Amino acid sequence: MSFQRIRSIEIDEGFLGGFQQELSGHLNCVIGSRGSGKTTLLEFLRYALQVPVEDSRSLEGLVKKNLKAGRIRVEVETPLGVFVVERQAKSAPKVFDAQGALIHSPPEGLLKTGAYVYSQSEIEAMASKPMDRLALIDRFAHDDLETVKATLERLDSQLQVSAAQLQSLHGEVGDVEALQHDLESARIKRKSFEGGQVDTNAQLQAATAAASARAEEERVVKSLAKGAKATELALDESRSRALEGLQPRPVGAASPNQDVLKRIQAAQERLRQAIERHMDAAQTEVREFLEECRSVRHALYERHHEQGAAFSELLRQQEVAKAAAAAILEADAAVASLEEKVRDQEARLAQLSRQRHARQSQIARLSEARDRRRATRRRVVEFLNENLVGAGIRIEFQGQGDTQAFEQALSNFYRGTGETGQKRVIAGVVEHLSPSEFARLVAENAAEELATLTHVERAHAEWLIRHLRGKPEHYQIEVLDLPDVPSILFKDGEEWKSSHELSTGQKFSAILPILLLQSDKPLICDEPESHLDQDTLMEKIVDPIKKLAGKRQLIFATHNANIVVLGDAGQTHVVVLESTGTAARVVRAGTVDDAKVEIGALLEGGPEAFRERARRYGGKYESRS
Repeated sequence: MSFQRIRSIEIDEGFLGGFQQELSGHLNCVIGSRGSGKTTLLEFLRYALQVPVEDSRSLEGLVKKNLKAGRIRVEVETPLGVFVVERQAKSAPKVFDAQGALIHSPPEGLLKTGAYVYSQSEIEAMASKPMDRLALIDRFAHDDLETVKATLERLDSQLQVSAAQLQSLHGEVGDVEALQHDLESARIKRKSFEGGQVDTNAQLQAATAAASARAEEERVVKSLAKGAKATELALDESRSRALEGLQPRPVGAASPNQDVLKRIQAAQERLRQAIERHMDAAQTEVREFLEECRSVRHALYERHHEQGAAFSELLRQQEVAKAAAAAILEADAAVASLEEKVRDQEARLAQLSRQRHARQSQIARLSEARDRRRATRRRVVEFLNENLVGAGIRIEFQGQGDTQAFEQALSNFYRGTGETGQKRVIAGVVEHLSPSEFARLVAENAAEELATLTHVERAHAEWLIRHLRGKPEHYQIEVLDLPDVPSILFKDGEEWKSSHELSTGQKFSAILPILLLQSDKPLICDEPESHLDQDTLMEKIVDPIKKLAGKRQLIFATHNANIVVLGDAGQTHVVVLESTGTAARVVRAGTVDDAKVEIGALLEGGPEAFRERARRYGGKYESRS
């Protein structure tokens, strides 16, 4: 079979205890009076196959109440073979192969995306909510979009780390230009001493230069020790982070599989020990380096003491030059200190530049992945529109069409600032710029360009850049993902209406033909005929059902005879349920002909009602068309 299908379902306890049915590869209809378990059966299929649902707590409650300690067993035929999925309440699904062997990693497409399950409220929500419509579009290109999703998640994680690093660096970078100005002033001051009394005395000049060199030696060793201390702290933090997820977890004495669990515990301990060994080795090297720094500083101290004593004696003998030498030493120290600060800031600026460049590369890859996702969705929309020609349904697509998150991010940033004109600024930014374009202008301090593009005053643009640049909100906006917006339009007479504006019946008429388009996964619906008149039912559901014979499996809970009888293409399986109040049971199961008595009684109102309608119609029916 070229499409995936559910071959059978069994339930051994609870309200549907004893239920066991082989299913048709085409149309399966579950019928019965209210409360007979039709919806519960479909939700059990959803639960067993782990198909996502918005209100998962309600589903868990329904399963717990109606399954009790029982088990749902679903046999699924896929292109990769036959698999059995078993699940109990409050537990994860277990998957077995055709020989009954437990599979640790179920094949892709068996769970979560192994079927499409829709309640009445979910069908209506797709017409009303943009994100539900987007999810509907995405189901037609699930595999391609899952690949893009994995890329986006990886990049998002990397960009979060990048934002934290940039924010930290941004706070550490000072005003380099001001430091350079101070350094130049200090150098000019130092140069002003040249030609003075000290410089005219060759011996004192050399001694003063040596004193400055000794001070520089102390600063070099101190700087190296400071860097090693920072490395030591970084290693401590790295050790903690590396071992954080490797905390031992004891196995209880009652554990029946201690021998198996002890294998993973032993492997974890080996991993912990390996990390500890490498960290210990690195930290030992750092400590040895710091000890060498202390030894060097001590050796320098002794030499500097002797050399300094000689210099002091020289100064004592030349009292007149003493003040000038002290001034030169002070000037040299000031120059050296400012040079070190400038080097430090330039190093931080270089690091900041590298981080920003790396982040821009990540953002470029993020943009490419989002473009691929958008292009895939556009192809889906084109496919859907091609297949909905003549159905009075059309889909339109606007990439990054929902700017609400962008507007909200800017509003949150302005909150509490008291800045005037913020509404006009926010409106101008959101209307004329994408989040990434806006973030780039902020990063480049391009106030004039920002003001021009958004039609706001220069002062407002400058304020925004000054207060936003380098802040967490800046980095969040830079990678903000504006949702794509698909719109479903329905032709009502001569007017095209957006799906969220439609009546409930029209919403079902707009969504159901999309759900019934060809797919290789089962479609499971609870009363899809709800809110539809019979003409619409025939056009939107029954006719497409017949076209899907041999191409897709359908499982419907229904109260409508037309779906069961007229949708039959010779492969329909009917399951008739009834409730005793405390349990459900299968009254009849088989073909439409096998279940015609129950179909007549439950869906036609009984033989008398059926005969009376036939009498009134006079055996003839004229189509309005």
